[in-house]
Amino acid sequence: MVDFGKHLKKRKSDRPTDPVELYDRLDRLSDTGPLRPAQEYVLKEWHEKRRAERDLIVKLHTGQGKTVVGLLMLQSRLHEGCGPALYLCPNKFLVEQTCLQAQRFGINVTNANAVEDLPTDFLDGHKIYVCTIQKLFNGLTKFGLKGNSLPLGTLLLDDSHACIDSIRQACSIVLKAGSKPYEALLQLLIPDLREQGAGTLAAVEDGDYDALLPVPYWAWIDRRDEVTDILAKYRYDDDIKFVWPVLKDMLDKCCCVFSGSGLEISPHIAPLHQFGSYFNAKHRIFMSATVTDDSFLVKGLRLSAETITKPITYPKEKWFGEKMILIPTLIDGETGREHVVSTFGKPTINRPHGVVGLCASGKAAELWRTTGAVIGETDTISGSIQRLFDGQFENALCVVNRYDGIDLPDKTCRILILDSKPFSGGLIDRYNESCRPGSDVTAQRTARVIEQGIGRGVRGEKDFCAVILVGGDLVRAVQRSDVKKFYSSQTRKQIEIGIEIANMSEDDVKHGVPGIDITVDCVKEVTEPGQRVESILRRPHGWGDLG
Repeated sequence: MVDFGKHLKKRKSDRPTDPVELYDRLDRLSDTGPLRPAQEYVLKEWHEKRRAERDLIVKLHTGQGKTVVGLLMLQSRLHEGCGPALYLCPNKFLVEQTCLQAQRFGINVTNANAVEDLPTDFLDGHKIYVCTIQKLFNGLTKFGLKGNSLPLGTLLLDDSHACIDSIRQACSIVLKAGSKPYEALLQLLIPDLREQGAGTLAAVEDGDYDALLPVPYWAWIDRRDEVTDILAKYRYDDDIKFVWPVLKDMLDKCCCVFSGSGLEISPHIAPLHQFGSYFNAKHRIFMSATVTDDSFLVKGLRLSAETITKPITYPKEKWFGEKMILIPTLIDGETGREHVVSTFGKPTINRPHGVVGLCASGKAAELWRTTGAVIGETDTISGSIQRLFDGQFENALCVVNRYDGIDLPDKTCRILILDSKPFSGGLIDRYNESCRPGSDVTAQRTARVIEQGIGRGVRGEKDFCAVILVGGDLVRAVQRSDVKKFYSSQTRKQIEIGIEIANMSEDDVKHGVPGIDITVDCVKEVTEPGQRVESILRRPHGWGDLG
């Protein structure tokens, strides 16, 4: 008789820690294929040379498979006995995507939304727990605060720069205008706000969304006890209860900004030390795109300067996919966003590929809605994107105020439209940007979000996409010299090509060819079979030869 127990014990001990070997042994779907060169290089570099380091940044180009790399690192740690292992994402959509990736590659994960406690398989070190950053960073976290925090073996942050923003939001109290605590704080602080600007205060009281008024820091400190009493009175309100345990003893280290729509109270520096699962984890891995400046991770995530100067990168990184960036208003000043959205956003029978718009706000999305596009918001985005993967291309998809974590490879998106400049939703960020519009901090944030958007439609070396930029604020931001310096060299070159195409079209515009027609013809150079982006600049006679 076969002794299954003996064989099972043998298999149990056969748990490779080499992530490349581990990948080869996974029960993967047949279409997953071998590791890409960039993935294999990063995993070998980590396993053979950097494994012992507590903090590590991994930088890979958008679409190079960071998710699989991160999952393999965590699974390797579990095989080593260094658990529990936690994979943190900036939002629920990315959690879903990560779990689907893990399923395809045969990696054991759980994303159980346990109400009472954390998943047992995660706590026992059997499975990687994939969840949102907010699951860990909130005042009522199941991971515990300070000395009661759950010890972690390995923690990974996917899209670390986006996680910084999510952590700051999770540590901020945001109150809507008209709510009882908002009104109580406004009445308390009116004398101090009036000294800052009587006219702006009047606009705040009238409900003006664009009116922003900070509480002077000296007044905020002087009135700390009264502010604490008001917030403590309403500490069980939904807008306060998840943050109150974190901020209740450090309000004097916060700033407060009022607007006609609400107020925001946020710490100057997020109190990461209160979240022991993050702050004291044995190993921490931070995934980052190659285009970002990681100096922000020093303040945002408390990383050392040494950590950010020694990321793992792929030294043979090269031009990744093909993107033709088109700027219709530079081709013809009469070609505005209305022309572009109505032309490319209308339903089209038998369209062979997806058309996707990334829209800065719900208000801007109304134009897409009237054109017949499907509007993808927080609760519907997963199903809307799945529709594209199922080949349903008739209706364009407009995604509202969401760039991070959206993958639109191949035919799911051959035409990507960035509609208007993305803006900060938080009141304090909006106020800071209004005070320092030309600062490097603001410019870098703008460059990062724009480049993230541009990269959504090209997710592989052989992928290609036409990217159309519309909206006066976005076009100005793209051309600003202080923003340009933060783009990757690839994106800078693609923008230069887009400007060159606009210059090449000048004669045709003078002869009465509408700018939208030129834009459509140029898009065809990308989307029609057999065409490629670089063919445009190889034409010897300029734009006239493109028709």
